[in-house]
Amino acid sequence: MIELTEGMDVNAADALTLNEILLSETARSYNALGVELVPSDAVKNTRGLATARLRALPVRRGRYWYYPRYDGGRTLYCRSIASDDGIQEYMHGDFQEAVDEVVHPNLVNSVKLGANRRTGKLFSIEHVGRGRMRMLVMDGSPGRSPAVVCNIDNVGSTAAWAGDSNWIFYTKLDDALRPAELWARNVDDPRSEIRLHWEDDKRCGIVVYANGGHVFSLSSTPEVSESAEYRMEDDGTWSRNVLINRSRGLLHRVFAADDRGGTRRYLVRHLDSSGDQILSWANECDLDASVGSVKWSRVFGGTPRTVLTDVYVVPNHIVLGMRVNALPRVGVIDMSSPGDVLMVGPDEEDDDLIGVRVVDADEDGSVLRVAFEYYTRHIRAIDYRYVDGKSFEIPFDMKEPDISTRLIATREYVRSGGVDIPMTFVRSEKVRPDGRAPGVLVAYGCYQSCLDPEFARSWLKLLQRGVVIVYAHVRGGGEMGSWWHEQGRGINKVNSLMDFDTCARYAVESGWVAEGRLGAATASAGAILVASSINRNPGLFRACLLRQPFVDPHNVLRNPALPLVATDWSEFGNPLEDQRAAEMIRSYSPLQNVRTQDYPAIGVVLGELDSRISNSDAIEWVERIRSASTSSRPLYIDAIMGVGHGCDDARFELAFWERELLNA
Repeated sequence: MIELTEGMDVNAADALTLNEILLSETARSYNALGVELVPSDAVKNTRGLATARLRALPVRRGRYWYYPRYDGGRTLYCRSIASDDGIQEYMHGDFQEAVDEVVHPNLVNSVKLGANRRTGKLFSIEHVGRGRMRMLVMDGSPGRSPAVVCNIDNVGSTAAWAGDSNWIFYTKLDDALRPAELWARNVDDPRSEIRLHWEDDKRCGIVVYANGGHVFSLSSTPEVSESAEYRMEDDGTWSRNVLINRSRGLLHRVFAADDRGGTRRYLVRHLDSSGDQILSWANECDLDASVGSVKWSRVFGGTPRTVLTDVYVVPNHIVLGMRVNALPRVGVIDMSSPGDVLMVGPDEEDDDLIGVRVVDADEDGSVLRVAFEYYTRHIRAIDYRYVDGKSFEIPFDMKEPDISTRLIATREYVRSGGVDIPMTFVRSEKVRPDGRAPGVLVAYGCYQSCLDPEFARSWLKLLQRGVVIVYAHVRGGGEMGSWWHEQGRGINKVNSLMDFDTCARYAVESGWVAEGRLGAATASAGAILVASSINRNPGLFRACLLRQPFVDPHNVLRNPALPLVATDWSEFGNPLEDQRAAEMIRSYSPLQNVRTQDYPAIGVVLGELDSRISNSDAIEWVERIRSASTSSRPLYIDAIMGVGHGCDDARFELAFWERELLNA
């Protein structure tokens, strides 16, 4: 076994040496846990089941239904001609067996699939390793099987068709994996490729999207945003028209354009003077830096604890994706009565915490498809009809894991820094707050990400064995909107750390988790919460599991040549320019604050091809804890070969929790 020695420069190790270290550590860890798995095997992810199941529902684009089909662990994207019978035959199993057509057999890592309604052409953006993606464009004209007509390397994760034309818009990545350039191309003419915008602000990334044939881009950071529209001129060239200029503190997004009535107007999300989100119509001539001026017409918003996340414009209706009291919700506005918002939600008898999310808002359709997501049970899909407001459930034709024990999710609040922090407790109905159950605290607290309702199959076996899963919705996430994120980023990151510690103590003090039997789980940048907490609070946690942990922000944020560092300055602060930020980052950076004390059992899951975090940093952190810890609790590393960021290993993780938490 290759061991790291004290003072070894892991960052200088070549790839072969690093891989030898990863495999050696993995073999040792598997052996210690009794996991029957060959270390070099790539392990299939089990997370994201809810997302996969959402994709399993067919969506209509033009004359086709599009949907994935699962074949031996692969995801094959398929389509079938839509019939008057709708999708019911697919849902009962006959549809896919008889008439499905594989869009392209190699689309197994697709993160986005988009169809042109008129031409039948398709694009797919797929991962190719180490944070890189490529886009395949296929000719899917009616009457022929889709065939690749072009591929474009090094693209970002967003793309859009320009109406019903052959023009496609997409972003390209710079060396830091930032979507820094916006390009367009006629897919039938390789010579037509043109760069329309380059984002020179290294904090900004570009997203491109379309609505109703209009193509938009948004360049944004947590402090700045700029919206633009792209139009084809009479001479066949494309022009970039800035709709709202960037200005510090002016945060907005243009979602759609409307030309009815002879005057072009835009639907804009923005902030009012109190920081609450507003949705307004603004005529083209009134789009300027005075966002929210009296000339704008308010459609929705201005309610505390209500956050707009998505907006879709369909004929005669506006569909709103939002958050109300830290839970996803969906509302529908009839343009003929814009003062009323109809909430699309579950039946009144549902007593669980539920997230309601848009699956498909087909701009040409008459039906809105939404999903009801739960912490405690399988997802449900509902079709809502605009014409009469009625809804009906869509059955799934997928095998589900058995939930033999009724699970319950409840929401409680704990005071931290003068703010009520939401906590979600998920447990078996047999568990009582008597201070006897083991528990795992889950948190993230970065980038405005949210721990929304999602049935996580990876937790099911633990829940059925009496483990309480506790979600800490700390500041730095987005559960309560942009102000919640602001309270936990940059110099305010100390609030995230304080919230996490407070939630950990409350989990025990409330009686839901036994003292000495609390674990913690997180991933990526969430490791700043967990890894810094175990430096500050010896004995608070029994065991901690970290996937692809970001444990050295002190050094990483000082190296702008590394991927995504420039954009991370908006999240954590720039230590090269701000001494106060530098001192704050140094104070909580996990790697620099390891000390001689008792540490919990630690499990680390790494992806060999991870381009977002440094595997060598994670190994060095583990080695420092091994040298400093005065406890006998073990440290494990599980390296999954051939995969990148966002991977997990269900068997390894279950074995870790069983040994270090359940059997402790």
